[in-house]
Amino acid sequence: MRVLGTRMGAALAAADEVVILPRAAVPSPAGPAPRAEIEGAAVRAGARVRQVGGLEAADAVAALAAPGDVVLTMGVGEVAGLGALLLAPADRPLSVV
Repeated sequence: MRVLGTRMGAALAAADEVVILPRAAVPSPAGPAPRAEIEGAAVRAGARVRQVGGLEAADAVAALAAPGDVVLTMGVGEVAGLGALLLAPADRPLSVV
């Protein structure tokens, strides 16, 4: 997992912005949680990483994105509904359950 996390983090450094939703760390005898590895590798590779929690992530990503930008969401839990929130018109807010 650490190798995958390191490679993914380095790849994310090619992005203009990286937004990571924090989650509870899962203890592992193999070392840090994969998210921590990904974030650390991205920062070491020069990525601009922001940590934003919960539904605030949709607002943060929407504020960063411009027409023509590609927004990629990966993960489970809260991030799974982030795409729908980003695509919702401002006058018709969505809630993810």
